[in-house]
Amino acid sequence: MKKKKKVRLAGTTTNTTPVFLVKMFEPRKGKGKVVVRKLELEATQSLLNSWVACRMKCKYMLQGWEPVAQKASFRFGNLIHKILEMLYKRMMVKKPTVSELENSLDTLVSKEMKAASLRRASPGDIESERLEILKANALMHEYINVWKGDLKKDWIEVEKVFNVQFGDKWHLKGKRDRAFKKGKEIWIQEDKTSSRISEEELDLRLSFDAQSLFYNVAKRLEIIEEGGNPDAVKGVMYNIVRVPGQRWKQVKKDVNGKKLKTPRLESDKELLERIRQEIKEEPEHYFFRYEVGFPTEAVFEYTEELKAKLHEFKLWLEGKLATYKNESHCTGRYRCEFLPVCASGGKSFDGFSKSRVLFRELEE
Repeated sequence: MKKKKKVRLAGTTTNTTPVFLVKMFEPRKGKGKVVVRKLELEATQSLLNSWVACRMKCKYMLQGWEPVAQKASFRFGNLIHKILEMLYKRMMVKKPTVSELENSLDTLVSKEMKAASLRRASPGDIESERLEILKANALMHEYINVWKGDLKKDWIEVEKVFNVQFGDKWHLKGKRDRAFKKGKEIWIQEDKTSSRISEEELDLRLSFDAQSLFYNVAKRLEIIEEGGNPDAVKGVMYNIVRVPGQRWKQVKKDVNGKKLKTPRLESDKELLERIRQEIKEEPEHYFFRYEVGFPTEAVFEYTEELKAKLHEFKLWLEGKLATYKNESHCTGRYRCEFLPVCASGGKSFDGFSKSRVLFRELEE
């Protein structure tokens, strides 16, 4: 397995202000109608990141808008995340065997496949979801065997929801994938899934990944609250899982190598076996990890940046900074989900629904 180490930065605490009133324009209640909502001074990394990316996007998120249909790439990532949560919770409760974990995986996948078959969707969407479940099944069976050493690790948290005070009033909220102890050291482990991975780009980008630095600071603050040594938190182990690109293909020969009169499409079982075999032949292509250390001085540097972001975020929420679109965020590797809304001048929210939960990711 490839394991690369990087050492980089992170950040302190911040002076903040009390509870405030947020003025937002509610599109469905008439042009110019002001809606006043009371919010605590709290932020997740995803909310703060959306504000940095595009203030208009963040405005819509704060208003509760979210797409009804989930992107296929997000759906697959969520499924992998769900499987990993189940596997590592089992490891933390007791020390299961590899075969026991594989049995648990089969049970979860069977439930997911049944749920997909009962869902109301177009034939194309149903087929797409079936393919994602088959890929996840093949991928995670091999994952269990490749990283069976994880069974021996001292896991101290899995899917930990945190809410820590940062400075006078701010609260940092989020959910970490997991953390483990290595001697006296504490390491956070975060999962990343993608179909296109540039190891060179990843090597550079992960050394100052905002999410991991945010989680690192929060973990240190938790330890301080518990009376421990925050410097025990050494960094983040990135758990990279590459998404297989295979699909069903035509079978032109029978098991004896004889040409079929009429080619047929692979069965689910044949596709599953083919993907597993390809992963077995090249496991390092699908699974690898980066260990990135964040020394204390790096944590302080990041925290100063976080203080500045939160200060400006607060000014914006109070209406002291303008709200505008960041056109460079509209398209790129991933299209912004609010692009149709902005294209309509904020008048059409077709394909969106409103949620009363602001930090939905903390409840899932």
